Amino acid sequence: MPLLILTEGKGVVVSPPALITIRSVASNDNFQPVVREIYAGCVRTMAVSQKKNGEFSLEGLQGLMQKGFTIEPQKGMVEAGTKKPIVFTWTPPSGYDPSLMVEETALLTLRCDVTEQIPLMIRAMVVSE
Repeated sequence: MPLLILTEGKGVVVSPPALITIRSVASNDNFQPVVREIYAGCVRTMAVSQKKNGEFSLEGLQGLMQKGFTIEPQKGMVEAGTKKPIVFTWTPPSGYDPSLMVEETALLTLRCDVTEQIPLMIRAMVVSE
């Protein structure tokens, strides 16, 4: 069950963490870039107070970027009743030790009538062909 935290008079729902796993394939001493998508969405309801659009943003991305990740878009708008992809691309940096696993965290915040925060746990590894 999500936890409801009150912040400045507004409710923030903190959801359970989501795990994103990424596997790059090593071939001939090269690492293949890997793409993983998640989706931010906004549910359309008949409520009068429902905003027409929602917003999303990602925070805490510096550690990921230092380890060869790019994330696009990092924030944006989502129309009610639609979803928008957020693309994580990982290219292990030169000198990366393929026996190590990359583990980082980030926070996805979704804002509509309710603000929801989803902790993201990102694990990336290299596998052989």
